[in-house]
Amino acid sequence: MGCEMKTKHILAIQQLLARYGQFVDDRRFDDLAALFCEDGVWEAGPLRFEGREAMVVGFEQIEPPQPGMVKHITFTPVIEG
Repeated sequence: MGCEMKTKHILAIQQLLARYGQFVDDRRFDDLAALFCEDGVWEAGPLRFEGREAMVVGFEQIEPPQPGMVKHITFTPVIEG
């Protein structure tokens, strides 16, 4: 593979980004947390959730109560490797 990324890796990254936004928008926080390693960290500004369980609890608190109130829009990123 060398320094160049294979197409399957690029597609996997794009799918990960798309799923992240969709899971947040749909309030599917267990699915969202499953995108991370068990001890993964989500951090944005002053917010920090460490571990999958903390992510589920944290997103339940910060996201609107109804699905569809927020919509993440993703664009095809440039991925170089």
